[in-house]
Amino acid sequence: MAARARELASSLGVLDQAIIFNDQWVPYNERGNWLSESDIGVSAHFADVETHFAFRTQLLDYLWAGLPIVSTRGDVLGDLVETHSLGRAVGVEDVEGWISALDELLDDTRGRAEARDNATRIGEQFTWPRVARPLLASLAKPGSVVASAPVSWLTVAREREIRARLSREHRGNRGIVRHAVDRAVGHVGHERHGCR
Repeated sequence: MAARARELASSLGVLDQAIIFNDQWVPYNERGNWLSESDIGVSAHFADVETHFAFRTQLLDYLWAGLPIVSTRGDVLGDLVETHSLGRAVGVEDVEGWISALDELLDDTRGRAEARDNATRIGEQFTWPRVARPLLASLAKPGSVVASAPVSWLTVAREREIRARLSREHRGNRGIVRHAVDRAVGHVGHERHGCR
């Protein structure tokens, strides 16, 4: 796909002008420069198991930089983009949807400004001092259990929904049945051993 994209950019006469490909990792201390020159952060991916359970750090970089985001929907961070108006979330391989989302956001100055404000606000949830707070509290009192409330957008019900959807997508109707049986067997096993 990367080769095809490069060929297309070359045939359109925009390679290394309007479209620049970077074939190297950007050094960590330079990423802020790249992001500050950007208008929109884009994260496109396929619907597979890795995608559903990955935590795409490039989206955290976009939040840090206050960038409007166009992302594939269907995982935790993609859903965050959609529910908190951080930009646009688009279906997997929905080419027309991607074109429309990018066009809309690039043409909508007010929408981009709102998405930037929301990205900055939501990004504060993911700062090191905040995410490390439960760990620091635990280290301050060795042997104690530190209670932490789950983040509102990642609940047990949401995890079950994701697992059921993955079973259906990757195994069909038999996957749904297998998922339900595994949950029931696991629940019975936990109760037998006095676990809840």
